[in-house]
Amino acid sequence: HLWTWHHELLLARETAVADIAARHGWTYRTRDLRAAPDGTARNSLLGTYDGVPFLAYDRIRSASHHDKDGRLTGVTLATASVVQIPFTAPFRLAVVRDSFGADVRWGHFGSAVTLESGDFNDSYNVYCLDHYRARLVLNPAVMGILVGNPGLELVLDRGLLRVTRPDELTDEPTLLTLIALAARVARSAKAADVT
Repeated sequence: HLWTWHHELLLARETAVADIAARHGWTYRTRDLRAAPDGTARNSLLGTYDGVPFLAYDRIRSASHHDKDGRLTGVTLATASVVQIPFTAPFRLAVVRDSFGADVRWGHFGSAVTLESGDFNDSYNVYCLDHYRARLVLNPAVMGILVGNPGLELVLDRGLLRVTRPDELTDEPTLLTLIALAARVARSAKAADVT
């Protein structure tokens, strides 16, 4: 019964995301190994937003739990909504939730960057070796969007700009906000000539 419920949820999500793709003229795929070769990328949307190409997808990791007799006792899902844009930059940047262990997980991107917005600094940790370029990318408009959408993560690494909403599969308005944010960051970074 539990596995059937899990499967029904995934099918409902597939239908909802396919409908979003159809409404916006984007390409839909149920599974997409381009986004995550490990098979965790589902429900991908490939398209262009305001002249910026993007790939959006649900990252879904599941694990089933069984009792000693082999009966299914639970299913654990780890989910996230991800938008990525091709973006080549000579630096790496991580903007992540302020949480225990963030320094350990993201410190290899560089030292912590403190920005001019107290509200932003209270909500996010920023890691980058190039503090000047980090400030150009995270201009007041971008910081305002991030503060208005708490919990997002923004990572610039390996030729990609990724905006992630951890722990949530988003609805259409939130997904469009993620796509718009990624496009805005890419445009503002290019305008500031950080590439």
